[in-house]
Amino acid sequence: MKRTKKRISLRWQLFGGIIITAFGVLVIYIIFMRWVDYVYSTDTFQDRTFYLTYDYEEELQREAYDEIPIEQTGGNALIVYDIDGNVVYQSEESLNIPFETVKFYADSYANELSENSIYVGQPVYGYDRFVIIDSFTTVQGDVRFSAEVIPYQTDINIEAAQEKARWITIFGVIAGALWIFLMAMLMFWYIRRSLKPVNEAIQTYRNGVRPASGSYPIPGEFQGLIDNLNAMLDRVESAQTKQKKAEEDRIRMIADLSHDLKTPLTVISGYSGAMLDGIVHEEDKKRYLEIIHQKALYSAELMDELFAFSKMEHPDFVPDLQRIDYCELCREYLAEKYSELDLQGYPLDVQIPEEHYYRELDRNMFRRVLENLVGNIVKHNEPGTTIRFVVRESEGHLITDIADNGTGISPEIAGAVFEPFVKGDQSRKSGQGSGLGMAAAKKIVELHQGTIQLVNPPDPGVRTQIRIIL
Repeated sequence: MKRTKKRISLRWQLFGGIIITAFGVLVIYIIFMRWVDYVYSTDTFQDRTFYLTYDYEEELQREAYDEIPIEQTGGNALIVYDIDGNVVYQSEESLNIPFETVKFYADSYANELSENSIYVGQPVYGYDRFVIIDSFTTVQGDVRFSAEVIPYQTDINIEAAQEKARWITIFGVIAGALWIFLMAMLMFWYIRRSLKPVNEAIQTYRNGVRPASGSYPIPGEFQGLIDNLNAMLDRVESAQTKQKKAEEDRIRMIADLSHDLKTPLTVISGYSGAMLDGIVHEEDKKRYLEIIHQKALYSAELMDELFAFSKMEHPDFVPDLQRIDYCELCREYLAEKYSELDLQGYPLDVQIPEEHYYRELDRNMFRRVLENLVGNIVKHNEPGTTIRFVVRESEGHLITDIADNGTGISPEIAGAVFEPFVKGDQSRKSGQGSGLGMAAAKKIVELHQGTIQLVNPPDPGVRTQIRIIL
């Protein structure tokens, strides 16, 4: 799956969503609070069409004050004076509007009293009420002056406004909750949409198909997930490739082993059968026995090599590592090998520094590497071939070159020289070598966190050069 294009950062989009949500809640709050304020500023005021002096004019003229339902007005109060300033009627003992004040307004607007009441503002009776001054004539012909005190707000209207405000508040809370819910669903939908390409890619791979290269518009926060998924897919495919290769190698190893064992076992079976049948002349028996013995040794060597190689392939195998002077290990091996090589006619060109270079090594396993590489030169080259053995240090690494000036390695097998059961034509014809020596050497070096390679082209003066880097 290809690295995808980024959208705007998800955190910024979520932050923007939160800001929009909060702004919407604030707008809803302001709108509904203004509505509540409007209700309190309008609905709580007294209905100014409900005045005692207007609605109960007949009762006032008859002076039937008890018939006037003052308590139902929600807070109105009434005081009535005669022409001399005596109180004729007072609905509340605490109601106190001096006759002089009433007479003053009545005299000031004398021409209007016959038809219209006089409205007197707040200073006459506090700042929460207003006063209506009026005059009327009773049925007996007496003149009366009335002052009606009317509150701006009444308990009845306040309770009604409060009830209305409660419903408005509930409606506002519901509207705010719906807004938050809608924004939450929108952000949830957006996150699901952002994750959809990733889910589709995983589903595609689960079906055994590599997701097609393309650009998925996902937020930047999920790019790390995509990168990790890419890395996981690469590791899975690499593991599958290695597993497939290991399976192919196993099948090829079995086939090669069967082939390499078939030849010596056929010889052993045929020669031993001929001797048992008595068809071998006496003078040929020793030669037959030598061939049988040689083929038996070759088969045993092949099985030993195969056992050692298979043991290293086991996942639980761990080398016995010790801190060893690598240069000293090489000198010890060559000192033991010198007499044998000299007798066989293979001169040594050794260049090992005197310095001490320590590495964590399994002594026996690494001696096997050196033995396999040197023994490979002896098996595949004629006597007189010079074996060059060079150890040097470079940038913290120990480099070992084991080379020869013999026949070299054919280009056909140069690329697979470290594969199991790969042998040159001369080795296969002579029946020498198991074909596992180089593969075992490579496995051992890798177990020591090193590398081994065929140097191509080799250094001047040599035909074959194997390099170990630790």
